[in-house]
Amino acid sequence: MKLVYLDLRTADNTLLATTHSRGMFTGTFDTLSISEFDTNDLGIKIYPTVSNGAIAITFNQNLVKTSIQIFNLSGQRVFETEKDLSSNETSLQLDLKSGLYLIQFQSNGRLQIEKIIIK
Repeated sequence: MKLVYLDLRTADNTLLATTHSRGMFTGTFDTLSISEFDTNDLGIKIYPTVSNGAIAITFNQNLVKTSIQIFNLSGQRVFETEKDLSSNETSLQLDLKSGLYLIQFQSNGRLQIEKIIIK
């Protein structure tokens, strides 16, 4: 069994790998930021992101049969509905415990996830 140790120098993205019997190896790699990807999201905005449960959803296109699911940080689905988002704004009244949640919108094969906090 060979022991391997990895270390990353973030200043120049250099990775160092050392093994018990083979020596030391280095390499560099380029990173991509999220902004470099075509996110292809749905153009949905939610506000306020910190609320007592009342949130407004705005969108810039008609999204027929949009699945809305909310998950807690344990991955449990705590809310689910389907809405036709055809006007410019709609609202949801959520009856959830205090905490951080992920709200997932899915329509026309595209997906968008946003964070909300319930006080």
